[in-house]
Amino acid sequence: MELNINSPAYYTNIYGVDDEVCCMCQDIFQYFKDKEYSDYINIIGIVPIVAPEEEVAKGLWKERKKVEIKNGFASVSLRIDYSTYINSAIEKKKGLVIDNILKSIKAIKGRAKIDYKMFENDMRLFCKSNNILFDIKNIEKLLFEQTIDVSNYIALKDFDYLFDKGFLKEFSKSDILSVLNDYGGDLSVIDKKRYIGRFDYSLYQDHRYKTEIDLMIDDCVCGLTLFCEFNVENNRIIGGLIEDIRFQ
Repeated sequence: MELNINSPAYYTNIYGVDDEVCCMCQDIFQYFKDKEYSDYINIIGIVPIVAPEEEVAKGLWKERKKVEIKNGFASVSLRIDYSTYINSAIEKKKGLVIDNILKSIKAIKGRAKIDYKMFENDMRLFCKSNNILFDIKNIEKLLFEQTIDVSNYIALKDFDYLFDKGFLKEFSKSDILSVLNDYGGDLSVIDKKRYIGRFDYSLYQDHRYKTEIDLMIDDCVCGLTLFCEFNVENNRIIGGLIEDIRFQ
């Protein structure tokens, strides 16, 4: 199947082409070109839309889905959240494009009679072999919640739990207490649903992610950042550790 993925509409006009995203899309074309998922469609054009709400409200950059069975061709344009995309590091941008590709194929799988499960599995294998984020929404939620949990165990001073789970292998209880004592104040327990601080993450090795989150003192975001590392398999955290807590 020929999978032609263009640079995101609107975004490219303003910010230009992200070379790493472009290279990933070229690699996807090569990876999928000799595979078959439909007896009717062999060429699919995908143009992600990354545009602000005010532009979309003007009637521009509309989502569309088109399937031409007689020509063996389909085209899809679905949106990626503008704010999320422009504020993401390149690794996350690649993951967001992968997510958009999967949603695009899923949107036409019925009319185009595409074996979506086979396609999704091959895309998962492609991402794994190229160290690219897959299933980005679930991974982000999982990492966010686990990082908040670690922060809250520190706030509650439950170092026995953190030790038992292996989180203190690199950054010990005494290291944590020393940083907090130098900074001053006690950490607040964070409400996951109301957290307004900064959270970020990156994939740096197969199944291994680094996260960082702004900590809170007296229910306000402070200048301390918690850095963690997690091992994720089959949408589950199977291990983790605290790398550092530092002012930045």
